[in-house]
Amino acid sequence: DPIGAPQEYGYRNKITLHVAIADDACALGYVAEDNRTVLDVPECPLANPEINAVLGNLRADVEFMDSMEDGMSLTLRHTGHDGVIHWVSQGADRASTVSAGGRRWLVETTSAGKVHVPVESFFQVNPSIAEKLTTCVTDIVGAARPEAVVDLYCGVGVFGLMAGKRGVPLILVADSDGESILAARKNALEWGMGNATFVEGDAGRLLGDALSRSDMASTVLIVDPPRRGLERHVIGTIVRRKPKHLIYVSCAPDTLARDVALLGEGREHLAGLDSY
Repeated sequence: DPIGAPQEYGYRNKITLHVAIADDACALGYVAEDNRTVLDVPECPLANPEINAVLGNLRADVEFMDSMEDGMSLTLRHTGHDGVIHWVSQGADRASTVSAGGRRWLVETTSAGKVHVPVESFFQVNPSIAEKLTTCVTDIVGAARPEAVVDLYCGVGVFGLMAGKRGVPLILVADSDGESILAARKNALEWGMGNATFVEGDAGRLLGDALSRSDMASTVLIVDPPRRGLERHVIGTIVRRKPKHLIYVSCAPDTLARDVALLGEGREHLAGLDSY
């Protein structure tokens, strides 16, 4: 059943604002519906109060605002451990991101313990809902009582590591982002998780290898892909290997519906699905 967010406003722990310069005026805000215009945003009602306080200070800093150039972006991110940090991305045709304070990782807090997250890597932007989501996933895993959990598109490994905390004997977490995998290893070490394996690389290749190592009848596969959803060869691998349980965490209903339809069609459409 749907679970409502405790807060309608003031919940986001990360926002990214874009810069547009026109007639010597600087707009710092979100891209409008036309995908070109930048709507100036002095304060974001979805961002938590700490982020808005820092945003207000930056906008009042004449030197900072004068340093803004067309095409730049400003990201503000908050954790209870680190407070608010911000960084400016210079744009695709210039230097890469410059992070405030030289931090490499931030620390997020979960019910299972602290989690290290690379500064620019993804983590759930609504902390209270993130906790509910993680609990929901691990409750499903616990009810399935698997021998193995494969956590694909794992980020910093929260789903897989929390499954390990629930007693699953074998955990494999995989992601294409090397920094996230480094953080996942660090999280496992600090949580005392000696039964976890970490792999960096292409999701389809990793999945075929991971599922070949375990008994499909006692494996839970967790996928948490980006908005574009699952690659077709990943769907093909799932259909061919047939893990007993699949948990699909999605932030995009359109690609979720597309992928569920392909998974449901299954073996009847294998000819159109590559796999590993």
